[in-house]
Amino acid sequence: MTSFAEICIAILLLLPLAWTRIVYNHNEVFLENQYASFYLSRSLLWNHWDFELVTPGNLERECIEEVCNYEEAREVFEDTVKTNDFWDKYTNQGSAPRMDVAGLVAGILAALVSAVIITVVGCYCYNASKKRAGGPGR
Repeated sequence: MTSFAEICIAILLLLPLAWTRIVYNHNEVFLENQYASFYLSRSLLWNHWDFELVTPGNLERECIEEVCNYEEAREVFEDTVKTNDFWDKYTNQGSAPRMDVAGLVAGILAALVSAVIITVVGCYCYNASKKRAGGPGR
C-alpha cells in the first residue's frame, strides 16, 4: 500500500506538467516572421544616438575604464594578430584568479552534511547490531 508521502510526492511532481498544460493550451511554440522580427529588431530611441555605432573603438574606453571582452578588443584593433597580443597581456596581468567563495562554502557544507549523515547511520547500525546480539541492557 502506498503511503501518503509517496502520493504527495507524485502529485507535486505532476503539478508543473498540469500547470503548463493549462497555461499553454495548444499555443504555438514558434512565432511568425513578422512577430519574431519585431522582438529581435534593434532600434534607436528618439533623439538618442547609439554611441558605439557612431564612434570608432577606443582602447581606453573599451578596455581600460571598464572590463572588456575579446569582441570589444577586436573592435578596437580590427586585426587578429594585434588583438591576440593585447588579449594575452590583458588577461594575464599577474593577478591571481579570484576564489569562488560560493563554491567553497557549498563544498564545505556538503562535506559537513555528509559527515553528519554518515555518523547518524553509523550510530544506528551500531545500536542495531548491539540489540541483535543481545548485548547488555536486556
